[in-house]
Amino acid sequence: MSTDTTIERERKIKTVDVTPVWVEPDDTLVFTNDSTKYPKFEIKFVGPSPASPGDKLEGTKEVRIHVATHGDFNYKVRHFTKENKFVEAGPFGVRSCIGGCSG
Repeated sequence: MSTDTTIERERKIKTVDVTPVWVEPDDTLVFTNDSTKYPKFEIKFVGPSPASPGDKLEGTKEVRIHVATHGDFNYKVRHFTKENKFVEAGPFGVRSCIGGCSG
C-alpha cells in the first residue's frame, strides 16, 4: 500500500484531573457533567460514603454531596447513555479531614 494514499487519523486527547480531592466535614463536593453522549451520571461509593442523608447521588448536570464525616472514601462514576447503558470510571478517592488535610 502506498504511503501517499494513507490517511492517518488524528488521535483525540482527553484531559483528566487527578488532583487529590481533600475536603473537610461540612464542605460540599460538586460533581459536574457536560457530556451529550452520557447525559446522566451517578456517584457510587465503594465502602463507606461521606454523603449526608438525603443527598442524591445521581443527576444530569451536577451532583452535590454535603460531606458529613471524615475519612478516606473511594468512589466510581457511572455515566449513562440515553438508552440507559452505562460505562464506569474509577476508582477515585476523596479524603475528608477535620481541620484540613495535608499531603
